[in-house]
Parts: sequence; C-alpha cells; structure tokens
Amino acid sequence: MNTELLAEFLDNSGFKKTWIAKQMNISYPTFNKKISKVTEFSNSEIGNFCKLLKISTEDRDRIFFSDFVEFNSTSIT
Repeated sequence: MNTELLAEFLDNSGFKKTWIAKQMNISYPTFNKKISKVTEFSNSEIGNFCKLLKISTEDRDRIFFSDFVEFNSTSIT
C-alpha cells in the first residue's frame, strides 16, 4: 500500500478520518491501524473507501496495490 498517496487523498478529501471510519462502519482506531499498515483493508473496505472519496480505479490500484503492480507511463504494445 502506498501510504504517502493514501495520505494525500485523505488530506485532499476534506473529510475527517473519524467521519470516514464511521461511514465505513469501523472504529477510528481500526481505521487508523489500516491507514498505518498495522492491519490490512479488506476488499470491501477498499471499495467503500474509494467510493466515499471518489477515487478512480487507477488511483485505487496505485494506492492499495502498488506493492503488486508496477506503474509507468509507457503503454504496452
């Protein structure tokens, strides 16, 4: 997970972390552990988070799956 990019989206969202956690039906301490990489987001939590913050599929992948996918600006031919 790219915590720097996640933090950027959180900061730019204008929402408080406590509000996001409540909307996701998880406690703030649990949410904080997830964004700090102490515990992992479930697939449904990732979906809910992205829906709340209106994060695109591409940005979702850059945030949550950056450890598994290499991103670059060149296209595959």
